[in-house]
Amino acid sequence: MITLSRTYNIDWVLKFAPNYGITKDGIVINLYRNKILKRTVVGYSIGYYIESKFYTLTYLRNQLTKCQKVKYPF
Repeated sequence: MITLSRTYNIDWVLKFAPNYGITKDGIVINLYRNKILKRTVVGYSIGYYIESKFYTLTYLRNQLTKCQKVKYPF
């Protein structure tokens, strides 16, 4: 068995779903399950299924907020 590890830096999170993060490259990741979401096409709309509901890219762009930095005590 071969195991590959990859690290992503989360730059933005969604206002309505803070457990979904977006990288600088546009990769959407479920932060609780550590799964990368697939971009899907429904009709002529491009978007993602987030919490069992389809959202278009234009709607998701309006819902982005910068990820807050966390200070660690060590």
